[in-house]
Amino acid sequence: MKPHWQREAACRPPNHHLPWIVEATPSIEDRAEMGLICADCPVQGDCAEAVVQRLAAGRMVGGFYAGVWLPWPPSAAPQSSSLGRRRALDTLRQKALDSERERVLAGQHQCVRTPG
Repeated sequence: MKPHWQREAACRPPNHHLPWIVEATPSIEDRAEMGLICADCPVQGDCAEAVVQRLAAGRMVGGFYAGVWLPWPPSAAPQSSSLGRRRALDTLRQKALDSERERVLAGQHQCVRTPG
């Protein structure tokens, strides 16, 4: 069963035809289109968090997530760049942290009471 946030993901149909999870780097055109779709996605932070959690659990991950192309690890796709993967992971980790920070701040705003 998919997490509830995935039902709101912009990469679902009708955009499912794009190469979201492939071993070879998608074309520049496909990456640009996927980036635009991700930019308007309401669950981009959840997506980044899910990738970071999968990596922390030791799972192999590669594909286009939260507006970032994450090359597969070289062991899964020999043409992958370790440096490119590290940079992508840093970006995804930062997006996950930003998402968590926004969620905490939103919760704090809901708890603030005005004198009445």
